[in-house]
Amino acid sequence: MTWWMWLILIAAMLVLLGIGMVFVVTHAIAALHTVSDVGAGVSKRLSMMSGAQEDARDEGNPPIFTVPLCEAADRYTDARTQVELRKRHRVDRHTRTWAQWKNFNV
Repeated sequence: MTWWMWLILIAAMLVLLGIGMVFVVTHAIAALHTVSDVGAGVSKRLSMMSGAQEDARDEGNPPIFTVPLCEAADRYTDARTQVELRKRHRVDRHTRTWAQWKNFNV
């Protein structure tokens, strides 16, 4: 082969190498944005879950055995109501998810 053919091949190789690098960098940046969005969503949900526990601990209520029985019964009723609401919400989420998946690949 003549010298100018080698020059054309090397130039083509360098151009393709540059295009490949641009492709990799743009896709890596897009992937980082996606991972960042997923991480933010997970962080938000985890903070919501831990916030509910902190709220329950920070109420400042005295221990249950030191209060009158009627107040203890009211606190138990309120706590039980919250448990039932959480269970109902969980069942509703489960039902909605399965309804969505039922029609997903139709």
